[in-house]
Parts: sequence; C-alpha cells; structure tokens
Amino acid sequence: MTLGGQRTADQLQAGGLHDHFVMYAYPKSQTWFSLWFWRFRTPVQSDYDKLVLRVTGFLPEVDLALREGKLGPHMRHVVIPIHNEEQIPATPY
Repeated sequence: MTLGGQRTADQLQAGGLHDHFVMYAYPKSQTWFSLWFWRFRTPVQSDYDKLVLRVTGFLPEVDLALREGKLGPHMRHVVIPIHNEEQIPATPY
C-alpha cells in the first residue's frame, strides 16, 4: 500500500512506501550522493569509482538500520501515516 494506493512490487518506488529509509551524503543539508560536475569537465570513470567507494563505505549504516532499526548519522527513517482505516491495525486498549 502506498500513498497513491495499492501497487504491485514492480510498480513500487521506495519514496512512495509509507515506511522507508533515506540515506544522505550530507545529512544536515539533506544532500544525496552525486558526482560533482565542474564547468568544462565531463566526469570520467574514476569519478564514478570514487562515488561508488564512498557510498559503499556507508553500508554498515544501512545494515544497522535494517537489522536493528538503529539510525546512523547519514540515515533517516520516513514514516507516512496511512489514513485508510482498513490498513491501520487495531490498537488494543
């Protein structure tokens, strides 16, 4: 179930799920991982390789979030409330 309604697995995008994690390269500014594009310079393979190495260095934070629900400094947990009454589990009182 997403904000836009029921979706199949191949129609899903993580940002549309009501409960997902987001990872940022720079959490204070909520900046994602990307290549720096300098004027008059096209990125080369080594730029992509450096980006991959940087991102994979944060995999322990992803593992910690998924296994234990603990967030590292680059992670954010996004939970969007579901307003469809059928999807909300009953709360015992």
